[in-house]
Amino acid sequence: MTDAAQTPGTHRNIPAFDLHRPASIAEACRLAEKFAGRCVFMGGGVDLLQNLKSGLAVENLIYLKSVPELRAIGIEDGTLRIGACVTHRDLETDPLIAVHAPALAKVWGEIGNVRIRIAGTLGGNILSGDPGYDGLPALIALNAVAVFEDTNGPRAVPAAQLAGAENAGLLTAIEVPIAPSRRFLMDRSLKPVVSVALSADVRGGAVANARVGVGCAFRIATGGPLPMAGDLTTADAAARGAAIAQEFAGQLPDPLDDVFASSGYRRRMIAVLLARQLRALAEAG
Repeated sequence: MTDAAQTPGTHRNIPAFDLHRPASIAEACRLAEKFAGRCVFMGGGVDLLQNLKSGLAVENLIYLKSVPELRAIGIEDGTLRIGACVTHRDLETDPLIAVHAPALAKVWGEIGNVRIRIAGTLGGNILSGDPGYDGLPALIALNAVAVFEDTNGPRAVPAAQLAGAENAGLLTAIEVPIAPSRRFLMDRSLKPVVSVALSADVRGGAVANARVGVGCAFRIATGGPLPMAGDLTTADAAARGAAIAQEFAGQLPDPLDDVFASSGYRRRMIAVLLARQLRALAEAG
């Protein structure tokens, strides 16, 4: 019989560590600098706790939910600012988000189950590196910016450039531009092996500033502006949607090829889901 202390995935595998509860972003940054290379940040801990149970060695754990600024949601200069430790449940139910980004709230209500939504955080979702998480492709489509901070001050990184930003400092907030005419859609294939998010400004029959985020199909979510010759009308989106979607999918890097789906199937599904979303924009416009 295997000893419980040696069984993978149990709490008995969690090694001893020093716990730090900073009261401010500045204090958290000072702790990170003091323990550089010997600490981890923790928000909701959904992914981190699983890694600790699997034997991840941590000397210093910096608990971020003790920092009020990281749990705040507000509007600054026409931008929705969401703290990195805002939980999925808070994002789903916050009245400001319900008014200014209702479609985003709807998508966040479909992340995980209710236990994960209550504990898990926005920052943890997008920095986890899990290709199956939906947070990052949604934020890429919305042209969001991630704000990191260290003892030298803040630094803004576009959501589409978060790959390799693990050492950028402490993620403090996500900033999402507010646009009253913005439409936001997200769809997933079965399993899912592909998720696609689309945002665009739709006004007076015109479709502008269309952006796409793609998840599940790559090691890290990717995306950017939707290629098109100028702005489209909603009629164009309906008539040319399939061609536009195929062009976008064809320009992407090779998707993952694994037991769940081939690279070619994933690329085809990206085009299928995006074409469906463009038709939905046309019908709603």
